[in-house]
Amino acid sequence: MEAPTTLEHWFNGIPSQTGRRDIYLRVNPAGPLWEIEARHAGQVSLTEYGSEEHARRILTHLLKTGGWRRLPS
Repeated sequence: MEAPTTLEHWFNGIPSQTGRRDIYLRVNPAGPLWEIEARHAGQVSLTEYGSEEHARRILTHLLKTGGWRRLPS
């Protein structure tokens, strides 16, 4: 079984441990399922979507506020 592939990694620009947030967009070829993983202060939330369109719509919504920067995947 293949591991999910990270397509995009976003960072909110706050380097402190309690302020940093990361969002990852991944595709899992086993499904295929699209995944958004959000991390903040040691907490991880993973949500799966049945289509790329739906996952990207949610990602766009999540990135609307804050100083998000795209990092190399």
